[in-house]
Amino acid sequence: MIIICVALEKEIPPLFKKQYPNHWARIDALQSGGLHLYLDRSYLVVVTGLGQSSFLATEWLINHVKPSEIVNIGTAGSTTVELGSWVMLQSVSHADCRFECQTKTSLPIPYHLFSVGSGITINQEDPSVSGDAIDMESFHMARACQNTPVPFSAIKYITDYNNANTQSDFNKTLDQFHVAFLELLRGLSLPTPSIAVIIPTYNRPQKTISAIESVLNQSHSPHEIIVVDDGSELLFEYDHPQVHVIRLNKNHGVSYARNIGINHASAEWIALLDSDDIWNPNHLACITNYLHINSLCRWLQTDERWIRNGKHINKKAYHQKPMGWAFEPSLKRCLVSPSAVMIHRSLFDWHGIFDEHLTVCEDYDLWLRFSRYIPVDFVPEITLTKFGGHVDQLSTAFPAMDKFRLTALMKQWANPWPNIDRDGLRAVIQQKCHILKQGALKRGLSTDPYDCIEQQLLGSD
Repeated sequence: MIIICVALEKEIPPLFKKQYPNHWARIDALQSGGLHLYLDRSYLVVVTGLGQSSFLATEWLINHVKPSEIVNIGTAGSTTVELGSWVMLQSVSHADCRFECQTKTSLPIPYHLFSVGSGITINQEDPSVSGDAIDMESFHMARACQNTPVPFSAIKYITDYNNANTQSDFNKTLDQFHVAFLELLRGLSLPTPSIAVIIPTYNRPQKTISAIESVLNQSHSPHEIIVVDDGSELLFEYDHPQVHVIRLNKNHGVSYARNIGINHASAEWIALLDSDDIWNPNHLACITNYLHINSLCRWLQTDERWIRNGKHINKKAYHQKPMGWAFEPSLKRCLVSPSAVMIHRSLFDWHGIFDEHLTVCEDYDLWLRFSRYIPVDFVPEITLTKFGGHVDQLSTAFPAMDKFRLTALMKQWANPWPNIDRDGLRAVIQQKCHILKQGALKRGLSTDPYDCIEQQLLGSD
């Protein structure tokens, strides 16, 4: 369970209370014996009070609820940020003490769009204090999380300029905050999943038919099946009322084809399937059953078996699929399989679709963009078969794939959001540059592009 702490009950929109009565509670109601009513929730908004009360409430929640994380969402004043803006706190201080805050959260919200700042907690209104976010609770909540395994993050909505007009400005902008609060949390509760299956294909008619039939044989049927024929020499055809074939007039590449399918889909969830892979009949059932229990999950994958040139291949330990925060583990190699993954549409809206400039490693690039801001879930059940080794496999046609991975890594390096280990990212980029430079030297090619990247790494953080 994720606990969302708010200091004042009036910060919770009345409409939220009405629509989600089982997802909010006062701390005293929980402490008086009501906790058992909420323990099966994926998240719970708790009213904690201000100051020392917020510390005691957070401490009690950690000890009795054992949340996976605590997120403080509330209002604050600011002397540096415009009214009506969200700020995610890197740190929060009070008097001479300062605590670091997490700049990421498992809540499926677009916090990457917020500004990043520092918080200051005060005991009472004080117009002499200046800062990015000034409140009366976040420091105390952060203090309660110290020396515990519970991550703490704080997201503040600026309602005043912390001056003589603080109270009147707060009252004027409270309704505006309620609207922003509802918009931020409205995606935490989703309806029953509707699923679109996207299958790109190019000159693979028989393999594509096998892939489609594996979808039609699912015990949990998808809402729609979209096959994108990416300019095959012989146009692909498949006559079935549930299968929609989109034909492109020329070959654009797998990223373009997948994006066409994603943009044409009407379902909320996108399940990808490469045309040379097949699903077991329980693939979608396993995923939807998992989502029923883990309602905050927004992208997930299952396990698979590998067949190369007709022979079963045992996976290495380093191929283990990640569960949770996967950005750092995914830097050296791609750990998410397109044919195994299902993604909620909101992630494409927030973080973009496949990069059509990347001929290969387009999946690696997208997974890095997702995993930087949202954890990936893993269902440890083999529900598909991946086939490799055939001559039309993209990874076979492009052996120097580190060049494309390097492009994806440099996009992450250019992103200043402070939620990753930049030293670790730098080390992986340097390793890729070294490998590519060695290859260039062997072929008598210039190493200038990689020398330039290394200089960029030295000249910036």
